[in-house]
Amino acid sequence: MYAYKLYVYNERFVGWYDVTQQNEWFSILRVDGLNPPAANINTSTGGTLDGTFFNSARLGQRNIVITIMPRGDIELNRQRLYNLFPVNREIQLRFKNGNRDVKITGYVESFEGSLCDFPQTFTISVICPRPFFDDHTTTTITLPNESAFRNDGDIKNGVTMRINISSSLSHEAVRDLKITNYLTGEYIGFTAGFIHDDTIVISTIAGELMAEVRRSSLPNPVNLLRNLSDGSSWLKMKFGENAFSFSTSNDTAKYVNIQISHINQYIGV
Repeated sequence: MYAYKLYVYNERFVGWYDVTQQNEWFSILRVDGLNPPAANINTSTGGTLDGTFFNSARLGQRNIVITIMPRGDIELNRQRLYNLFPVNREIQLRFKNGNRDVKITGYVESFEGSLCDFPQTFTISVICPRPFFDDHTTTTITLPNESAFRNDGDIKNGVTMRINISSSLSHEAVRDLKITNYLTGEYIGFTAGFIHDDTIVISTIAGELMAEVRRSSLPNPVNLLRNLSDGSSWLKMKFGENAFSFSTSNDTAKYVNIQISHINQYIGV
């Protein structure tokens, strides 16, 4: 009986495939790479001073290595593993234990083992360029009805926002829209005007930064980066409690509906 669950998802499957449930097909012998990955620490020396100066630090990519043994019909179940972990393809791994249910995206680097060994065992290496595990559950609040939610993850991270403008006015209705995390003082604002049925989509997640408006009269979304107001930043969720508000400059806040979504991220399972 496993103290955790391991699921795999790739384009071959409709949903998550529970590897640990298939005890008659596979035995998972070992999973490495679930702890925090090593950090790259950049330092420099200074004259005759002992030691070094700290310059910067960053986490490297994550390498998850799964050692697994096919059981029962060895040939058939080995080939099932080929489908579960296709080399050179993107997959998602999901780990569930007593208090965390997390997932991560990676690419199968190698599938190694000897067909002549008995029992046969295989080592599957998965490279995850982004080292953080995402919580399997997304938390969403809606402004103005709700304002506060928590970051219970291990890192400060960004959010996604979907903003709908609903107004009976056909001309420009919303000006100088600004969304603020008022517990940190950070905000993101726009000098552009928004009209009825506009949808503004914003991501403040590292590696996925974007802000655009989708308007029914236009064939493609319009990038809003040139319309960022002075002092704007890519809003982050600090550890613990966060609270959001928004404003406009022309008394049109009643036309604005904002959904903010956040996913806790962890440095280990």
